[in-house]
Amino acid sequence: MIPVARRAGELVELIAEGRWFSLVSGRQTGKTTVVQSLAAELTARGEVLALWVDLQTARGLDEPGRAFLEVIRAIDRTMERDAPSLRRPSADDVARSLTAPSSALVGYLGAVCAASDRPVVFLFDEADVLVGEAMVSFLTQLRALYLARARSPAPSSVVLIGVRVVRDYVVGDGRDAVPWLGSASPFNVTVENVTLAAFTAAEVVELTAQHTAATGQRFDDAANARICELSQGHPWLVNALADQATRRDVKDRTVAITAEHIESAKETLIVERRTHIDSLLARLREERVRRVLDPMLAGLRPAHDVLDDDVAYVVVEG
Repeated sequence: MIPVARRAGELVELIAEGRWFSLVSGRQTGKTTVVQSLAAELTARGEVLALWVDLQTARGLDEPGRAFLEVIRAIDRTMERDAPSLRRPSADDVARSLTAPSSALVGYLGAVCAASDRPVVFLFDEADVLVGEAMVSFLTQLRALYLARARSPAPSSVVLIGVRVVRDYVVGDGRDAVPWLGSASPFNVTVENVTLAAFTAAEVVELTAQHTAATGQRFDDAANARICELSQGHPWLVNALADQATRRDVKDRTVAITAEHIESAKETLIVERRTHIDSLLARLREERVRRVLDPMLAGLRPAHDVLDDDVAYVVVEG
C-alpha cells in the first residue's frame, strides 16, 4: 500500500480546517480503503472523532422515511463499532424523529455531536447511492446543519465520498437541480471536489518493490514501465495486472516479472472481462459519455454543447 497520509494529504488539510467537501473518484481507485484508514488515524490522534459511514444499504431508496432509517442505522452501526461509549439517540428517539424525515438527520447528527467531547467528522462513503427526494433531503439537511453550526451542535467536517460530483446526485437522472447547488451549498461543486490521484510511476515501482520484499520475486524495469503505460496509474488496474502476473501466471518466485508477463496479464483481463471492465463497458453506453467519446473516436472535436460536467464525468468514470 501507499501510505494513507500521502494519498490523502489534501483531505487531512481540509478536515483540519473544518471544511465540508466531496471526495470524487472513479470506481476501484482506493477511496474506501483510504478513508477507512484515515478515519482510524484521525481518531487515534485524539483531536477529533472521525466516523466512516457506509451508506450502501440506502442504495436506490427515494422515499425519505425509508432512506433515512437506513442512513441512521448505518451511522448507528459505525458508532457501535468505533465509539461504543458515546451516547446516541435511542431507538424510540429515532422512530419519533422519522415521523418528520425532513429533519431526522439534522436531529440525529446534532445529538451525536452534542454528546461528543471532541469535534466529530463524518465520512459518508457511497454518498451517491441515494436518489430522488431522499437525496435532495439528505443534502438539504446537511446544508441546514452547516449553516447553523455556529449556534447548534454540528459536525466539524463532513465528507461525501462517491464516484459522482454533487450536481450529478440530483440532476444526473434528468431532475431539476437543487436551487442552492453550487452557491450556498457547503459542498461547492467548483471548489471543494477533491479526488484521489492515480499512482505515479514511482509509486508503481514502490508497490512492486513491496511484493519483492515480501516474496523475493522481482519486477524488471520494463515490467514496471508496461504496468504504468497500460494502467495510467489507475489503482485497480495496477493491482489487477500485477496480481494476474504474480499470483496466477508466474508462481515461481525465482522468476522475475517481465514486460511480456504484464502484456499476457493484460490479455487475460480483457478476455475474462473482469467485473470492473464490464462496469466500464456499461458507462460507454451512456449518452453523456458518447457525446464526449464519439467525436474523439471519429477524429473530430466534441460539439460546442458538450458540457464540462460531461468531460469531468468521463474522466472520473474512466
